[in-house]
Amino acid sequence: MKTVLFYLSFILVCTNSFAQNDIALQWQKNYGGSAGEIARSVQQTTDGGYIFAGTTVSIDSNIVGNHGLGDYWVVKTDPLGIVQWQKCYGGSSYEDAYCIKQTLDGGYIIAGTTFSNDGDVTGNHGATDIWIVKIDQLGILQWQKCYGGSNYEDIRSIQQTTDGGYIFAGWTDSWDGDITIHHGGDDVWVVKTDQNGQIQWQKCYGGTDNDGASGIQQTTDGGYIIIALTNSTNGDVTFNHGGDDYWLIKIDSFGLIQWQKCYGGSAEDDAYGGGQQTSDGGYILCGTSECNDGDVTGNHGGWDYWVVKTDHLGALQWQKCYGGTNFDEECSVQQTTGGGYILCGFSQSNDGDVTGNHGGQDYWVVKTNPSGTIIAERSCGGSSDEEALSCIQTINGTYVVAGYTTSTDGDVTNSHGSSDGWIVMLCNNDPLSISISDTSYCYSTMLTATAGFESYLWNTGATTQTIEVDSSDTYRVTATNLSGCPSENAITVPDHVQPYSGEQICMVTLDSVSGKNVIVIEKTLNVGTDSLHIYRLDNLSSLYKKIGALGINDPGIFTDNEAIPTQQSYQYKLSVKDTCGRESGLSTMHRTILLQANTGINHEVNLFWNPYEGFEYSTFEIYRSNTRGEFLLIANVPNTTYAFTDLTPPSGTNLYQVRVSKESPCVPTKSIYSHVRSNVITSSNIGIGENQEISFTVHPNPASDNLTVTVKAQLVGSIYTITDQTGRILLTGKLTSEVTGINISELSPGMYLFKLGDQNKRIVKIMKN
Repeated sequence: MKTVLFYLSFILVCTNSFAQNDIALQWQKNYGGSAGEIARSVQQTTDGGYIFAGTTVSIDSNIVGNHGLGDYWVVKTDPLGIVQWQKCYGGSSYEDAYCIKQTLDGGYIIAGTTFSNDGDVTGNHGATDIWIVKIDQLGILQWQKCYGGSNYEDIRSIQQTTDGGYIFAGWTDSWDGDITIHHGGDDVWVVKTDQNGQIQWQKCYGGTDNDGASGIQQTTDGGYIIIALTNSTNGDVTFNHGGDDYWLIKIDSFGLIQWQKCYGGSAEDDAYGGGQQTSDGGYILCGTSECNDGDVTGNHGGWDYWVVKTDHLGALQWQKCYGGTNFDEECSVQQTTGGGYILCGFSQSNDGDVTGNHGGQDYWVVKTNPSGTIIAERSCGGSSDEEALSCIQTINGTYVVAGYTTSTDGDVTNSHGSSDGWIVMLCNNDPLSISISDTSYCYSTMLTATAGFESYLWNTGATTQTIEVDSSDTYRVTATNLSGCPSENAITVPDHVQPYSGEQICMVTLDSVSGKNVIVIEKTLNVGTDSLHIYRLDNLSSLYKKIGALGINDPGIFTDNEAIPTQQSYQYKLSVKDTCGRESGLSTMHRTILLQANTGINHEVNLFWNPYEGFEYSTFEIYRSNTRGEFLLIANVPNTTYAFTDLTPPSGTNLYQVRVSKESPCVPTKSIYSHVRSNVITSSNIGIGENQEISFTVHPNPASDNLTVTVKAQLVGSIYTITDQTGRILLTGKLTSEVTGINISELSPGMYLFKLGDQNKRIVKIMKN
């Protein structure tokens, strides 16, 4: 594990990005010199500013006091990220700071590792030691201590305890010096000190393989929770799932194990992201996983962020994988106000949960609800590599993320060269919408932004939540929440408020009593509506002309007394007029059914019609009555068929009608207005042998380009004419046989009369598509 952990320490120098959601970039700052820096830990300070710690190898720009190779590097800023002071601590070899916390006296405690034994460093036990540095509020060194043995030690977490001392956790592979009872390989190593850094007790936890801690926190019962990873299957470790597992260890105030749990799958699960006790007394752990078995589900491919939530005894409550198909690795988690969580690390993905990657590795920040469901995410960075190593929620609800960047574009500005410490301030933007209402409908409009923001600024200069406008324009508002984070939205007011244009015709049907077309409207009128206006297409002008209106309190039923449904199909539309006298555009069109018929050679009745337009339906229903009484359903045909032949009509006079059913009946009278009815056609079956001299058929009807006329032999040689409905002759010719084809492709679509000879009985209406 030593090799793995040092490799992880190295790659933390180069990765990450941000995807736009409701997390907005408020500001970003680069810190460093020309050689390379990393910001590994950030905290908000009691004065509202920030302090971060990491590593520097530079000796220029705003870096002063470097002791050689890498030094601890601490930078204190104001609330806007402007540097107030910076300090380097170390010796002639290499130091790396991983954690910084403000202490009760206003100073700071810093934890990391050192290879040196000179400069600021004394007491190194050999190889790398854990190095704890205490500074005052201005960065002046107060004391420093080296902890370890003759081999390697490393650390990720330190915390001041309630007694004023300190607890820190990391790992060791030493068997001497400050270390006792080593289990083998790397062990989790926990050290408790007094306020001056003197060891009060220390413990090793683990098995014969490699184990190491990434976080420690004092719990509400006075004990401690350790967030670690383990590759062991013995010693203090039970039930490892395979490879590295997350390892959660609960100890009492003296370091005695109370319980421990492993979480993971059959491959690698690395809890190097730390964790904390949550407000419900449970625990949150974070890191990465490449598994999709055992405790791990939902892996997106490669390494994902993996978050585990447990109860107070370590029982798994939920787990989540976050990421895309590439590498997504996490380094920090914090519970936020409201019980959710903020996570940060890096992502190379641009799919799955990840959006907006700028190229290479980006900071990837994820905001979840208390159940771990993503509610926002953002990638921040440039075309090269960024990696977020620490993120916190500030006292006003914003988020600060620390890490490094190697980019010079995208979200990154003012790069100093190589890698820079990169601090990003993110806003927790609140949803902002604008609603419209009318106090004086015709002359002014009230625009109201979402409530709950600290301040509002409209592009009119107004600073109130609600403004009154009296002209058509686009109005934009910027609202700032208590965190100082702005949200924006805009709305366009067209000519004050346009009359409502959402009213629609429900259906146009035939009134069975009057035989007239009835336009049925479902009224859902809004404030400001005055009347509904009905329009009918005029065939001569091809324009829609108004034929009547309904008042706002009238039933939504209009009878067209001028239309003659037995002669043609009609098309209707609707408009709305408001109380200001403005009229909306026209609604969608409804077209009625025109039913026609002729009698065949064998006295069958041929029906044909045009489709109804206005809503969807599946079939046409054919009704017949041989009296003036009840119509009976005799057939259903598909909605793509516009003809039907009644082969055996009863003798005498028959009435026919075509209907279509509406899935949801119209509101005015549901029991009545559930069907669209065509006009009624009358057909007389005169019996075989009577008036056979008039027997002929014209088909298909409706027709496209050609008609076929079939006649008895005695009618061969008859003259035919095709006229429009005014009687104007358009085509004429002679029937040359019992079956004669006629080309009508030159006729425009519409209704025509076919007449055979000079007898009015031999007239058939035909429809050209």
